[in-house]
Amino acid sequence: MEQLAILNNVAGLTAEQQEAAAMHFEIVQAAKTAVNSLLDLGRKLKRMRDSGRYKDLGFASFAEYTEAAVGIKQRQAYNYIQVVESLPARLIEENAAAGVTKLALLAKLNPEEREDLTGEALANITVAELKKLVEERDAMAQAVVAAFRSLSSSSLTTVAGFLALCVMRLTLGRDIGIVMAKGVVLGVATVILVLPSLVLIFDKQITKHKHKSLMPSFDKVNSFILRHNKVIMVIFVLLFIPAYYAQSHAGIYYKLDESLPRDLPSIVSNEKLKNDFDMATSHFIVLRDDLNPAEMSDIENRMEEVKGVTSVVSYHKMLGTGIPDFFIPNEVKDMLKQGGYQLMMVNSSYSPATDAVAAQLDEMNAILKQYDENAMITGEGAMYRDLIDTTAVDFVVANYLSIACIFIIVAWAFKSITVPAVLVATIELAIFLNQGFSYFSGASTPFIAPTIISCVQLGATVDYAILMTSRFQEELQSGKNRKEAIRIAADSADASIITSALVMFCATLGVSFVSSIDLIGAICIMLARGALISACICLFVMPAVLYVCEPMFNKTTLHWRTEQPKKESKAAKALKAASEKLPARKEKAALPEKGTEQTETTEPAEAADSTKLAAESETEADAARETANV
Repeated sequence: MEQLAILNNVAGLTAEQQEAAAMHFEIVQAAKTAVNSLLDLGRKLKRMRDSGRYKDLGFASFAEYTEAAVGIKQRQAYNYIQVVESLPARLIEENAAAGVTKLALLAKLNPEEREDLTGEALANITVAELKKLVEERDAMAQAVVAAFRSLSSSSLTTVAGFLALCVMRLTLGRDIGIVMAKGVVLGVATVILVLPSLVLIFDKQITKHKHKSLMPSFDKVNSFILRHNKVIMVIFVLLFIPAYYAQSHAGIYYKLDESLPRDLPSIVSNEKLKNDFDMATSHFIVLRDDLNPAEMSDIENRMEEVKGVTSVVSYHKMLGTGIPDFFIPNEVKDMLKQGGYQLMMVNSSYSPATDAVAAQLDEMNAILKQYDENAMITGEGAMYRDLIDTTAVDFVVANYLSIACIFIIVAWAFKSITVPAVLVATIELAIFLNQGFSYFSGASTPFIAPTIISCVQLGATVDYAILMTSRFQEELQSGKNRKEAIRIAADSADASIITSALVMFCATLGVSFVSSIDLIGAICIMLARGALISACICLFVMPAVLYVCEPMFNKTTLHWRTEQPKKESKAAKALKAASEKLPARKEKAALPEKGTEQTETTEPAEAADSTKLAAESETEADAARETANV
């Protein structure tokens, strides 16, 4: 550029130009000196603070030393230290003109954000704007930390409910539990690690498109609940009786073919066997092949006399008494006799997975054990019988295990015995009502549905109760009385509960519409219905339950109404002692002091903002944060 060419040819300049060039070189030298002074001052302040040598000069604290001896505010001294600790020398040299206040704020950003704000961008942004950017990041971090307790406890309860399915001997339930547990873990990790970044990135767009909440207010409903809290509590307790009875007597079907479309070839062929050949099911009996003909004849005759048996097929019956064994080809013989065992087929007119076929199997087993203790019955009917027995055990084990695990997790989160008992009981009522719906409607549910629904609904919807209880406790710890605390907790939690329930409802209900398998559709419908029932219980019953049980919580819960004391570090104790000796905070921002003018000669444009920021942020919290960073 022409101006720079003039400076490079000083000898040919006029007297006026030479004078101007001299002033320019003085400015350049002053700028270099200012950069060096900033780095040097920061390093020396850090050394004095870390060594504690200010005590040798008679100062009780570093803050007292900086203000009385150096002439700069404590906050500004920490700004210098933070700059040299957090920023590379290159970045400080390139942006020294922006001032130490901006550099200190810049140090709180990550390296990528720093690069975007260096140079001209840093010069154009105001201290207030830069401070707002830092505060937004801090606000997100604080939000994540504040939500961590609720996220951790709720996610753990959900995972525990799903993993309880893994104890099932039925591999179908085990696979469902593992897949759903992995989904929850990955979902929580995404919320913690990815969502805050996305919110910060799209903050402007989110703010731009904000609108009035569409969620209706539940103030009047909550007021009504609190006015009639005792009545609602009594209804809550009494509902357990019919709900438990209904879910215990709800219809259950075990035949897998009943959950399949009726036009499938396998279903059509089964119907033909039943209607045309009177073979609703076939039992296959494996017994010793060394039984004599008389014994075999006796077994066959007695099997034909069993109620519901239509025919008996065996090697002995096919051979008869007039054909010697050696006349039968080996290929035919191997079909019914191998390895010391023989096969007998008994056809039944009873459908599998019914009480009639179960009684039939018991009678057949009693007959077989009289001739062969090791005889076994298999086939569709026997397999469904085992399925019924296995499912009954799995339901008890998985259900109680999920309750126990969730109870322990909630007890750990709240440091209480009574809180988890109340929360689990509340959601169990919702589960009973959900499963009992089939009893009142006269419908039947798949055999695996009760186990899955019990564990999944408990694990997924106990979060609603945890959310409201956590908010209730927070308000109590802030000094609110019981009634005011539950009102605020209910008002703030209602929207989250409704949103979460509707998401689960829509997701599961959508699957039930597109699935042609009744087993999957029935489970999804029950999950969708369970989400709504749990939400309704938490919205309309939980506030009254928490209000009535709060005195009991206070007696049986550690730090229920008071925050749990935190252990103070040595640095925090030292800071507390030093802060007591600080001078009283001035209401008005002070002008830059003498020492400050010497070290910040390159930032006259930001001097007022810097001084204002230093005065406004001179608090014990700021000092604590700076000390912790050291």
